[in-house]
Amino acid sequence: MNLKLNGISLKKNTQNKLWWIKLTITILLTNILFFILFSSPESKEKNLKYPLGWVEFQVKADLLTPFQKGKKIILLNRSAQIFISGVLEESSLDPEGRTTVLVKDEDGNHLIKFEGWEIIPDLKNFTLAKKNSGVNYEIRY
Repeated sequence: MNLKLNGISLKKNTQNKLWWIKLTITILLTNILFFILFSSPESKEKNLKYPLGWVEFQVKADLLTPFQKGKKIILLNRSAQIFISGVLEESSLDPEGRTTVLVKDEDGNHLIKFEGWEIIPDLKNFTLAKKNSGVNYEIRY
């Protein structure tokens, strides 16, 4: 009689354990499924949006090239004789004419110091003409 009772109790415990295992597996699988379905892909893009060592600036500049997001550009300041490589991000429609660009972190301070920037397309061998130092005159006879 003892064996019969033990067999019955073991059978119930086995069914109960299987039910809990199935429930746990089902909950885990549904959580994984919902995570895949409802996790936003924007969070992955935000991490990859800016390359390491680059910053985003809004610059009041004349756009002298057609706007294309992700286009390589050169920010040119003729009065300070400075040019900075960057990437176009956004062109806003505000009346001030600000354009969002990505530049290297070390070049960002030039954008704050100086005004009067121009945005030109990226040119391979772009250089600025050197200013002549000293007295520059011509004598005619």
